[in-house]
Amino acid sequence: MSARSSLFAPLPRLGFAPRGRSRDVAPWPISVFLAWDARHRMRRHLETLPDSAITDLGLTSDDRRRECAKPMWQA
Repeated sequence: MSARSSLFAPLPRLGFAPRGRSRDVAPWPISVFLAWDARHRMRRHLETLPDSAITDLGLTSDDRRRECAKPMWQA
C-alpha cells in the first residue's frame, strides 16, 4: 500500500459489540468520536508538514489542500 492510498484510506469501522461478543471495541458513539478525532488531528498535522515532506509522501499541494478542507466526519 502506498503512502498516498494509506493516507486517504477510511479509518476502520468500530461498532457496538453485541452480547456474547468481544467488548474490546468501544460502543459505537465513542468509536465514531474517536475516528473523527483521529481524522481531525491527522489533517491538522498534514497542514503543518513542509512541502518537501508532502512530496516525499507522493502528494501534491492540491491533494493536501483537498484533504485538509474535508470536515472531520468525511472519510
